[in-house]
Amino acid sequence: VFRAKQHGLHLTVKQLFQHQTIAELAPVTEQRQSTHVRAEQGTVTGPTQLTPIQHWFFDQDFTHPDHVNQSLLIEADTDLTPQQWQQALQTLLHHHDALRTRFLREGDHWHAEITNVPHTLPWQQHDLSTHPPTEHRERMLDLARQAQTSMDVSAAPLFRSVLFTGVQDSGLEGVERENRLLLVAHHLVVDVVSWRIILEDL
Repeated sequence: VFRAKQHGLHLTVKQLFQHQTIAELAPVTEQRQSTHVRAEQGTVTGPTQLTPIQHWFFDQDFTHPDHVNQSLLIEADTDLTPQQWQQALQTLLHHHDALRTRFLREGDHWHAEITNVPHTLPWQQHDLSTHPPTEHRERMLDLARQAQTSMDVSAAPLFRSVLFTGVQDSGLEGVERENRLLLVAHHLVVDVVSWRIILEDL
């Protein structure tokens, strides 16, 4: 349904269950102009309203609210240089305003603010080819922990990335080395749906 709306097609979940082939869906699918103008816009900055889930998050009064994060470790295309990956992630931060949100507390209330795109990306690169393959997993876990514990909800962006190059599974000698990209974001600015969109944009 979400993907259909992206392409100007309107259908419901109920219709998906009732008409389970493309041929059956075609007659009942409406093609609509988007209800909002998808114009190019500059970088969005400034105060913004908390979403219901963000209100819920702060109502929980977590002991360590900075470290409630989600992360993904994905295969990174070895044809792309680290500089190209860095540029792609910089573009991602520019495109997804939520990743640049910070949260400030005033008394008993929290408010959100979207900041400018940072000049310095929260990005690291680590070449594991100089380390024995048996150490690769532990080193990646250690660096992932560092990325997650570096979050501070009052300091945007609430997003970190680490590129691991020269990764090789231990015990698999002769196997071609690969790259892995770790993405870490605070739960205040991502959920399952937004992760999927972020990965598509990458």
